[in-house]
Parts: sequence; structure tokens; C-alpha cells
Amino acid sequence: MTIHRLVVLATLAALASLAAAAPAAAVSCGDTLLASVTLTEELVCGGVALFIGADDVTIDLAGHSISGPPETFGIAGFGVDRATVLGPGSVLGFAIPVYLEGGSGHLVRGVFAAATLQAFVLRDVTDSTIQGNTARPAVADANVGVWVTGAASSDNRIVYNDVEGYGNGIGVTEGRRNTVADNFLRANLSGIALQGAVNNLVRQNTLIGNGRGIWVTVFPFDRPPRRRSNRNRILGNRIFDSDESGVLIDWNPFGLDLRDNLVRGNVVRGGERGVWIRELGRRTTVESNVVFDQSVAAIDDDGIDTVLTANVCWPGSC
Repeated sequence: MTIHRLVVLATLAALASLAAAAPAAAVSCGDTLLASVTLTEELVCGGVALFIGADDVTIDLAGHSISGPPETFGIAGFGVDRATVLGPGSVLGFAIPVYLEGGSGHLVRGVFAAATLQAFVLRDVTDSTIQGNTARPAVADANVGVWVTGAASSDNRIVYNDVEGYGNGIGVTEGRRNTVADNFLRANLSGIALQGAVNNLVRQNTLIGNGRGIWVTVFPFDRPPRRRSNRNRILGNRIFDSDESGVLIDWNPFGLDLRDNLVRGNVVRGGERGVWIRELGRRTTVESNVVFDQSVAAIDDDGIDTVLTANVCWPGSC
């Protein structure tokens, strides 16, 4: 191969690499992005900061912050696929710092968000990932740190996030086959809430000092509610010092039973109750958990056809 041909090939490869990278760009508040960008400065906005308006758009915060008012979105995308928001960087002060509705293949990674309502929201989204982010409330009554919501939400991954001080740290409402794994949740009213959610996996999370650790209940926004939380798997979590209960399969005033949930291999320490199956829990399996130092009961079973097997409780027995 001639030297000239080698130079041409090297030049083409360099140009292709430059074309694939997100350009450093001076974006403005309210822009609708049709191509990927890397921020070069802080943004202080009076309304929505940035809209993602096309498939395959990446916003690289590149260490910068975006801040704005407490009644709107920070970064929002509607009906696009493969939207990506990358840290390090911060989205601060908005009602919802990152909101993605519809589409699939989204990724939000390494972002610090402070919200007045919900920090990271996936609504009716599939096959997307919220990974390695930090969520803190901007006001005392902020609602949810990471929220997967909508009947069409499925096969999403909420992993390695740090969430503190929300009503629900991580909420899955109506969704199916979502994975909530390896997150750290502290001082939320509920660490993880499954509300009308079916066949989700909650695995190897660490929950410390929440009101409830993992809360399984009905979908709360129907009147009366119709959607139940069934066939969820709660596996290998570490749940410490919850005020009320480590794992709660809850009662509701509408008579909707919660069926075939599995609570296996968790370590639960402290609180009033370790694992609490209330009156409408049906066919719950509670297996191979280690539960200790509760003030009321290690395992409190008021459910229907509960299966209790191979649990270790201290002091006393299960």
C-alpha cells in the first residue's frame, strides 16, 4: 500500500471520528435539539431548558449545570427514540429535571438532579436505562426521585442511582418487567414503591432509614383503583432501619388483593416490622430472608395462603 493511500485512509478515519462525536455547542434556553450537543457553559433558564426533538440525540453536560424555575421541565423529550443525557453535570431547580415520554432506548447517566416534584421520569417508555444518577429534593415535599410510570412502560433498568429525601425514592407505577437494582436509597418516605406494577424485579438495593423500605400496593390514581401489583420479585435487598416495615405487601380499602409476589433472600434489620403481609396479600412467598431487631414482629403475616419457608429471625423465631 502506498504512503499516499495510507494518508488518505487515515484522514478519512479522522473525519469519520469527528463526525460521530457530539459537537461542542453554545445552546440556548428553549432550544429544540435535532442533533447531539456538548455543553460549553452553564444555562440559567426562565422556562424549559432543552427539548430533544429527534431520534439519537445526546446531550453531554460536560460538567456544566442547567438551572431553571420550579414549575416546568429541565430537559424533555416526547416520542423520540434513543435520547441520551450524560453527566457529569447538574439539572437543578425544575419541577422535573429530566422527563422522557414515549419511545425506547433512552439513557440518562451520571447526572445530579434537584427537583421540586420528580427528578427523573420515564413515562410510557421501553428498554431504557436510568443509571448512576443522584437525585435530591429541591423542596421538602418533592414527590419521587426516579419514576417509571404508565401502562406502556416495560423492560427498563433503574440501576446504581443514589436517591435521598423524596416521598418515593424510586417508583414503578403500572409498569411491567422493569428492573430496579443496585440503587442506594436513604431517608425517603418509601424507598421503592411498586404501585399497580406487574412482574418487576427489585434486586440488591441498599435501603437505609426510609419510612417503608419496599412498598407493594395498588395503582393509586384510579378512583377506585383497579390495578394491582402482582408477580413482583423482591430479591437480595439490604433494608436497614425502616420506620414502619422493611417490606410491605399492603392493604387497600377497595378489596384488591395483591397476588403471587416473591420476597426472597433479603436482609432486614430494625423498624417495627421486618416483612409485613397485610390482609389482601395473596399467595405471597417469603423465603430465605434474614430478619432481625424489629420492635413489633420480624414477619407479620395477615395475608391469604402465604408461604413462609427457610427464614431466619432474631430474637425469637419467624
